[in-house]
Amino acid sequence: MRHAWLVRPLAALALAAAIAAVALAQWARRQPAHRPAAPAPGPAAAPRDAPARAMAVAARAAIAGRVIDAAGRPVAGASVRALAGGAAVAQAVTAADGAFELAGLPHGTYRIELAGAAVFPATVAAVPAPGEPLVVLAARRVAIAGVAVGAGAASEVVAVDAVGGERVARPDATGAFVLADLPEGSYTVWARDGQRVARAVVVDRFGPGPHEPVRLAFEPGAIVRGRVVDAATGRGVAARVRVVAGEGDEPPRLATADADGQFAVGPVPYGEWIVEAHAPGYVQPERLAVDSRRAPPLTIALARGGAVHGQVLDSHGVPVAGAVVWLEGEDAGGGPVVVSDATRRAERRRFARPAAGAAGVGTLVPRGELGVLLGPIPYPPPPGVRAAVPADPGASDPPAAPATGGLVTDADGRWRIDGLAAGRYRAHIRHPAFAPARTAPVGVALGAEVGPVIARLAPGTVVSGRVVDAGGHPVAGATVRADAVDRDRRLAVAVTDAGGQFRLRPIAEAARVRVTAPGFAPWNAAVAPVPQAEAASERRLEVVLERADARLAGRVVDPLGRPAAGAVVRAAGRTATADAAGRFSLDGLPRGPVDVVVSHPGYPDAAARADPGDDVTLRVSPGGGATLDVRDAHTGSPIRAAEAVAVGPGDRRRVVRVAGGTATVAPVVPGAWSVTVRAAGYVPRTVRVDIPAGDGPMAITARDVRVELERGATVAGVVRDAHGQRVAGATVRVGDVTAQTDADGRFRLRDVPTGDVAVEARKGRARGAVRVPLRPGDELVTLEISLSAVPPDGAP
Repeated sequence: MRHAWLVRPLAALALAAAIAAVALAQWARRQPAHRPAAPAPGPAAAPRDAPARAMAVAARAAIAGRVIDAAGRPVAGASVRALAGGAAVAQAVTAADGAFELAGLPHGTYRIELAGAAVFPATVAAVPAPGEPLVVLAARRVAIAGVAVGAGAASEVVAVDAVGGERVARPDATGAFVLADLPEGSYTVWARDGQRVARAVVVDRFGPGPHEPVRLAFEPGAIVRGRVVDAATGRGVAARVRVVAGEGDEPPRLATADADGQFAVGPVPYGEWIVEAHAPGYVQPERLAVDSRRAPPLTIALARGGAVHGQVLDSHGVPVAGAVVWLEGEDAGGGPVVVSDATRRAERRRFARPAAGAAGVGTLVPRGELGVLLGPIPYPPPPGVRAAVPADPGASDPPAAPATGGLVTDADGRWRIDGLAAGRYRAHIRHPAFAPARTAPVGVALGAEVGPVIARLAPGTVVSGRVVDAGGHPVAGATVRADAVDRDRRLAVAVTDAGGQFRLRPIAEAARVRVTAPGFAPWNAAVAPVPQAEAASERRLEVVLERADARLAGRVVDPLGRPAAGAVVRAAGRTATADAAGRFSLDGLPRGPVDVVVSHPGYPDAAARADPGDDVTLRVSPGGGATLDVRDAHTGSPIRAAEAVAVGPGDRRRVVRVAGGTATVAPVVPGAWSVTVRAAGYVPRTVRVDIPAGDGPMAITARDVRVELERGATVAGVVRDAHGQRVAGATVRVGDVTAQTDADGRFRLRDVPTGDVAVEARKGRARGAVRVPLRPGDELVTLEISLSAVPPDGAP
């Protein structure tokens, strides 16, 4: 035998293996049955009885996926952990393609933690197991390096992130600089040195690189100087000052005016800048534009804002302390206004100088039941990608403190909010023990105070319950939201805990309750509160979520049956883009028919209802379009800048910008469209356009629709009562143009229609009107309107 020398060693090896197997079996029979020292923490931890343990062991799942950066590149070598109840239950390290798998998990919902030298620590909340493959968007650590030409010993290079945080570095003797350990994002980089400045450049830092170095060059700059004063007294006002570039990529520059109102901001490059000032209790009626090359010392006049005060009571008339109050409404120009603790903080941040080194990974700041992520990342991720939230946020928001400025009611239920622009406001009130409430709108003038505004809170109905999957396992991290039935207005929102439990604050009106969670189909129900209850009632919901594991795939074709490459298909919150052959695929859909919307740059949006499957054909329909020719009615010259709002069949709405007198409204659904064009200094005009269907993408079927705008007029003056006293807070109207009088009874209306027009004023039951002839471009600024009381109906 050629291999006889192998027989004895192999026989000996086989005998040793047999002996070891017998010994191992005998040892195993002497050991107790193996089980973990404690049940796996988290929502899926099984009871200690044997049948439940057997089910938990059998019902194991995995969370698998990939980690990518903001450039879509894989992140290798990152540590990924699954946590439940605060304890890690599984761990993995991403491979070269960013892939990972966390296996052996009980059914439930977990928090995923991400860490590694290349990324900032972060978490992804409410990840179900089992569930669809997870794609995690992480924040990679990046750097900005370059050279500042002409830098000196005192030069500084500044990188500003998307929310105004700054990172500062000093160039070396050669002008070279490095800003290290930044999260991925877009930054504005500039440099300063006394009155010299290097113009800003926008720098994108996505992915691992390599990245091109940044080049900055110093040039002469300017210091913007001036004084902030009270418009009524002329006295200096201590304020925050902000200058914003009229064009270009320059970041805002900030300064603080002293007790006499004196300020100096800079250095800034030569050019046009907008100067703003902010002081508690004041408003700036008009922004100030300056040329920094030739700007003399400026005067910024701030006006005392209006104020509203009121009281919050319960249904028995007892004051309610600790209620949160905010105002919503519109200013004198019709623009929307919200005044709340959050907007006041945001305004202070807008005028606050960030500390050096403030730029960094985003900060999660509490905002009601949810949160707002401040920082340059994560950007809105692509469809199907979950953004990882910083695990250890830090603090970039002002320190938490009791709300001031009357935004929380005192022990007597009273509140006061000042520093308001002229307009109409409605108070909104919220308290955890009552249903939200809102008051009737009130008019506010500059320097005037309105009140008391009384609000009564009802006990309402508390909606609570539990969310589970089809197997009865609790679903943690599900979002439960209640919206008003009559409009898209949020009433309450909550997130389920580890046991799937939730509790919404009280509601006092009919609501739609919607429950959503990753990997599940949405759940909806209608809830009606208990009418006229003396105490808060409770409605409990048992919510069972079905897995969203269906698939819709097929082709998108154009009206001729050809592939519609680039079409975007949306269904049940999922999005896919058709490839060159028109093929698409949507996973993670609920079972049963779904509503599908197809968007394509060359055709109007198409809607359909489809059953999940692998051979669905979706078709886009022919559309049409119109080109607008917008001109001055008297000179025939094109109007350089305007806005056109088109409303068509089915209340479809398109907004386009007019540039150089032309605009294109396409693609749109064929039919009758109403187009309204607005431009500064002109009276808005509406024209009707019939747009037929075309025979191809982006078809223009109504060309050169002429829209001629008449120049408007300006009307200003004073409103007085029957005794000749000036009237604050009166509403003045010419056609659709309205304004409110300030504390001195003054008003100003811009872009009003011309001809023989009626200028009407009213406050309460007092009315007044005058008729005046107006020509295009007229400025009538000395108008006097007297109000007289109108007797109530039926009075003699």
